[in-house]
Amino acid sequence: MAHTIARPMNRRELLTQVAGGLLGSFGVVRRAAAQPLGVTPLTGRLSLVATARTDVRALTTPDGLVVVDSGTPQLTEPLVAALRQRSPRVRTAFNTHYHSDNTGANEVLRRAGADIVAHENTRLWMATPVWNPAEDLAKAK
Repeated sequence: MAHTIARPMNRRELLTQVAGGLLGSFGVVRRAAAQPLGVTPLTGRLSLVATARTDVRALTTPDGLVVVDSGTPQLTEPLVAALRQRSPRVRTAFNTHYHSDNTGANEVLRRAGADIVAHENTRLWMATPVWNPAEDLAKAK
């Protein structure tokens, strides 16, 4: 009998698997297409806020919202307004990684009292100046 050795997962793959499992446990079916910035209820407690470059997931709890990622910096105000449609407060924001399109509203949410949770490497990358050639290309257009 042949044995297969599973390859180790990196952090992003692990978080994707965990998030997929959580979403699956709520009976969520993957959405067909991104919608304009706004809240799309997925279940009674779970919502999706589609933004220009990333999606924010929001779980309603009695203590406030728990969100996965915090969107792009350019859409912080509309994101916060959209989240307030579900609850007046964000209790916790989980960052899946350091890119600005996933951490854009962290500062605003933190000032409003939210706890920001991320892997230590996310904090280190956010504190380190990083040159991304793709961003330079986008600015040049």
